[in-house]
Amino acid sequence: MIGKVDKQTEIKRYRDVIRKASIHGDYVIIGVEHQSTFDKNMIFRILNYDATTYINQVESKKEVYPVGSFVFYTGDEE
Repeated sequence: MIGKVDKQTEIKRYRDVIRKASIHGDYVIIGVEHQSTFDKNMIFRILNYDATTYINQVESKKEVYPVGSFVFYTGDEE
């Protein structure tokens, strides 16, 4: 843990959509997230999702594919 934390909590989050796709015969994992409210920490959530996807691939001892993430923001705040 980084920083001062009084009580450790576990938060489970899941991507809105995750798919394995073939692009010209090469596979890639595509993660899609829809965000309707502004979240300044969204970049850290995506980083966590991507890291977890890579960890799961490595631990499964199968081939590791690149991960691409996309966020579609439909909120009012710029």
